[in-house]
Amino acid sequence: MKSILPPLMCLLIGLGAGYGLRPVVSGESASDGASGKESAASKSASAAAKSAGKAATGLSMPLADMLKDLMGDYDQRSARKAFANLSAAEIQEALKQLAAMPKSTERELLRAELYRAWAAVNPQAAWQAALADALDKTGGMLAAVAGVVAKTNPNAAVDLAMSLGMGGKRGFVLSTVFTEWAKKDVLAALEYSQKHPEVPVDNYAFTAGLIKFAETDPVKAANLALGFKSEYGGNSTLLSLMNNWIERDPDAAFDWALKLENPKMREDAVSAAVGAWAKIDPKAAMAYVESIPDLGVRKSAFQKAWADWFRNEPLAAVDYIAKSTDATLLNSGRFSIARLAESLGPKERGDLLGRLPTGELRDGVMDSLTGSLIGRAKFNDAMDILNELPDSHSRDRNVVKLGLEWAKQDPAAADAWLKKLPDSSDRDLAVAGYVRILARTDATKAIEWANQIPDAKLRSGALQNVAVGWMRSDPAAAEKWFTSLPGVRPQELEMLRRYAGYDHDEIGPILSVGQRH
Repeated sequence: MKSILPPLMCLLIGLGAGYGLRPVVSGESASDGASGKESAASKSASAAAKSAGKAATGLSMPLADMLKDLMGDYDQRSARKAFANLSAAEIQEALKQLAAMPKSTERELLRAELYRAWAAVNPQAAWQAALADALDKTGGMLAAVAGVVAKTNPNAAVDLAMSLGMGGKRGFVLSTVFTEWAKKDVLAALEYSQKHPEVPVDNYAFTAGLIKFAETDPVKAANLALGFKSEYGGNSTLLSLMNNWIERDPDAAFDWALKLENPKMREDAVSAAVGAWAKIDPKAAMAYVESIPDLGVRKSAFQKAWADWFRNEPLAAVDYIAKSTDATLLNSGRFSIARLAESLGPKERGDLLGRLPTGELRDGVMDSLTGSLIGRAKFNDAMDILNELPDSHSRDRNVVKLGLEWAKQDPAAADAWLKKLPDSSDRDLAVAGYVRILARTDATKAIEWANQIPDAKLRSGALQNVAVGWMRSDPAAAEKWFTSLPGVRPQELEMLRRYAGYDHDEIGPILSVGQRH
C-alpha cells in the first residue's frame, strides 16, 4: 500500500543531507549539528532556502512524486489518506498535473478522489470546478462531488444533479447521490424517490443500502425490493439480498418467500432464493426445488437454479439436465447449452454434446447451435452437425438457411459446393435458399437452379424464393415472370411482395419437402 511517506522522506533526507554538509561554525561541533543544534544564521538560511524552493516549484515536485507513487500502485484508501490534508490550492495543482498525464483508469480514479477531498472542505468550489472540467466526459467528477454532499445534505445533492438537465451525466450523478444516501438511510432515500417521481433514479441505486439494511431487517428489505416499479430492477436487487440472506439464514429466507400471497411475487422471490443457494450448493438447491408443491413456482425456480449452476459448472449442470424430463427446463437448457457449445472448439464441443443422450434435448441443442453457426458463417461446422441430426422441419429450415447465408457470404463457393452434392432432399433445400440470393444478380441462372429440384412441392417454394430475391433488384421484371407461371394466384404475388420488403432474408415462403429422396 502506498502513502505520501516516500516523497516526504526523500524531502527530509535531502534537507538533512544538506544540513550535514554545512561548514562547521566556530564553537560548534559536528555532533552538535547532528543533535539538532544550529545557529540562528543557519536556521535563517535554511528557512530562506525552503521558501525559495517552494516558490520556485509551486509544490510541483512533492505533489508530482506523490501522484506518481499513487498512479503506480493505485489504492483508494491510500489515495484518500494522501489527499485528506491537502489545501484547496494543492488539490487544484494536483488536478492540473494529472490533467497533463496520459488518460488512464488510475488517473481518473485519482482525479475523482481529489474532487472528493475538495468537496469535503468547499463543495461549492469543487462543483463549479467539476462543471468546468473539460476531461469529465461522463460526469464522474461531478458524481464524486455530489456523492460527498449527499452524505450530509442529500436534498442539496439531488438539486445539484437535477441542475444538469437531461443527459447521461445527470443519470450517473443521480445514481451516485442516491447510492450514498441509501447507504446512510435507505428508507429516507426510497421515500424521497417515491414522493418525487420527477427525479429519474434507477432502482439499482438502492441496492447497496438495502443489502446493508437487510443485515438487521431482511424481511422488510426484501419486501421493499419486491415493491420496486421496475420488475427487472426489483428482481436483481432481490437476488443481491438473497445472496447474503441465504448464507446467514436459508430457512428464514425460503419461509418468507413461500408465504408471499401474490403468485408472481412468490415465484420471483423463490427463484431469487434458489438462485442464491445454487451458487453455494447447486445440488442441494435443485433437490429443494423438486420438493416445491406449486408447479409454476417449481418450474421457475428449477430454471433459475439450473441456469446459475450452468454458468459456474457447465459440465456438471449438463449431466444433471440430461437426466431430466421437465419440458420447460429442457427447453431453457437447450439454448444455454447451445450458446456455450458455440464458443468452444470442435473437440470441446464434441465432448459437451456427447454428454447429452440421444433424444429431444440433444437434437434441440444441435439445432439451435447449427442456426447460430450458420449466422456466424461457420458453414463447415454447421454441416458437420446437420449431418448428425435426424430429418425434421427445424433441420430443413437450417439447411435452407445454410444455402442462403453461404450465397450471401461467398456465392462462388456456395455454387461449387452445391454442384458437388449428390441428388438428395438436402441438396434441394440448400438450393432453395441459394436461389433467393442468386436471383438478385442473375435471375435466369437462379430459375435454372430452382427448376432442377425434382420435388414439386419444394420446387414451387424455391421458385417463390427466386421471385422474392428478384423483386429486390427488379420488381417489375420479377412480377411479370412470376405471374406467367401456371397456377399462380393473385394473393401469392401480394404475399411475395411483402416478403421482398422485409430486411431479414430468412423471412419468406414456407419451404417444405414433399417427398424425401
